Amino acid sequence: MSDAEHKESNRRGQDVVAGGFLALLGVGASYISLSSLSLGTIDRMGPGMFPLALGVLLFVLGLAMAMPSLLKGGFSNPLKKLDVRSFIWISLSILLFAATIPYFGLVPAVTLVVVSSSQSDRVNGPVALISLATVLSLLTYLTFAVGLGLRMPLFAWPW
Repeated sequence: MSDAEHKESNRRGQDVVAGGFLALLGVGASYISLSSLSLGTIDRMGPGMFPLALGVLLFVLGLAMAMPSLLKGGFSNPLKKLDVRSFIWISLSILLFAATIPYFGLVPAVTLVVVSSSQSDRVNGPVALISLATVLSLLTYLTFAVGLGLRMPLFAWPW
């Protein structure tokens, strides 16, 4: 197998896994929406209508992503080379964000996410991390506090 064929086989395998994951996520969101939330009607939508629509959309997009590679065949398993270190650091950064935002505020939580998730590859230096944390904090504040009107303190020190 040539190098180009090997890369194509890897890409098709990644498409199958990612599409399957999106489809499963869509099925899960739809199930939770249907089983525990009221859908309402088209005129008066209930709290379950949007999660159901999002779940169906994720399912359809997941199938659209996976089907061409499944039908063509000849794909390799991308999970053989799963990068456990990156998975752990990215998952940890999400948990850290959820744990720190109510107690420390938006800027420290976003900074912690940037620093902890950067440990997954260690490519960026301190200047790039500070720049990224600053830009992401600003964009997050503009999106959620200004754009959506959510009350979210920039800093909320517990002492």
